[in-house]
Amino acid sequence: MLSDYFSKLANLEYFDPQAFQPDNNVSKEVCGFILSLALIYNDIKNISLFFELTSKSVPQGKFEERKEWGEYNGILNFLDRLIIGLLHELFRLIRENKGVIEDIYFKQIIRLIRKDAKISWQALVDTSFEKYSDNKLAKDLMVIRNKVSFHYDPKAIKQGYDFFYDKVKK
Repeated sequence: MLSDYFSKLANLEYFDPQAFQPDNNVSKEVCGFILSLALIYNDIKNISLFFELTSKSVPQGKFEERKEWGEYNGILNFLDRLIIGLLHELFRLIRENKGVIEDIYFKQIIRLIRKDAKISWQALVDTSFEKYSDNKLAKDLMVIRNKVSFHYDPKAIKQGYDFFYDKVKK
């Protein structure tokens, strides 16, 4: 359970708190934006951990209409929706901080990250500004942004409902 997870954590590391203070090179907006990205990352990581822990608590036996299976699937659905909600907030954060994304210091940071991380970052930025792309991640994020992310699209919800119950009948 959680104690297993805690036992595998690396030792604490410390850094100079001044690292996120503005100076002649970096603005307070860039500092705040990076801290916000770090917080969203940690929130998604923690929700993913609880998803993993919940997935290890599958009710016994084959799926059937029982309270245990209903609650189990309800919790998994809730955790999915939390992650999607955080993605929705991430898109909003990016969209509302276009100036930071265009900041020369922030662009230097992006230039330093791994190539695959740059591609993923660009997919997030493109999705945030509704720029369509052939990138699979960008396409998936656009579906989340436009159809799933707390928009309560009746057609999409009904489609998911029908998919679930068609799957259960089999």
